[in-house]
Amino acid sequence: MNKEWLITGATGGLGQELARLGQDQGARLWLLDRDADALASLKEELGEHHLTLAGDLTDTDYFHALQSLMEEHQPGFDWVFNNAGIASGGRFESLPDSEWQRCLEINLMAAVRLCRTVSGAMTPGSHLVNIASMAALANAPSMATYNVSKAALVSLSETLRLEWHNRNVGVHVVCPAFFPSPLLESLNPQGVNMAKVASKLMARSELSAADVADYIVQRARKDEFLILPHRKSRQAWWLKRWLPEHFFNLILRQAQGA
Repeated sequence: MNKEWLITGATGGLGQELARLGQDQGARLWLLDRDADALASLKEELGEHHLTLAGDLTDTDYFHALQSLMEEHQPGFDWVFNNAGIASGGRFESLPDSEWQRCLEINLMAAVRLCRTVSGAMTPGSHLVNIASMAALANAPSMATYNVSKAALVSLSETLRLEWHNRNVGVHVVCPAFFPSPLLESLNPQGVNMAKVASKLMARSELSAADVADYIVQRARKDEFLILPHRKSRQAWWLKRWLPEHFFNLILRQAQGA
């Protein structure tokens, strides 16, 4: 076995589909998640030869454990997916420092720490994929914590793309819109009013988690940096680039109609 994929948030909707995709392609999987029971079930489904590490990505000791596991198994990662993330919402004035810290710790700093930990184990021709969100580009109201954390992940990806270019490590950032996933289970109390609307948008999505996983790998293999799985997101991104005021008014109308 000469392929190795590492996936954080491995038991969530997109994480599971990425894991199944890696399994189908003959990779040994490194499955990281805080839910030990769900990890055990996923490993039972995919095969005992895969590696799992349960724990909290906001805990620096977790990365010491990952480093020890890497020293034991000496991986050469072909794909690394920073997929773990949480939802956060609420009007800006309602969001305390603790919610900013909660959101930034998992959506940004966990990715920072993982990139630093696996940097030396990325093989030439490998891919680092950071899962951000269309929220990082649209910056809709009542989502300040989430928007900022995901926009920072886009910025991190742009920086690493430059710094790792001479190492022949491809860096990609994915900005999906809504699709069915358990993301809303992590929503903070200030953002509960978002849940009903977001649930409807997830249910109406033209893409499943499996569709998104397939699209990510296909586009990354074509060396696409900013990966936008949803067709409407690709249209919105071009609109923001070329007609920013029109894009602002569009988002404003959508928010007022929500």
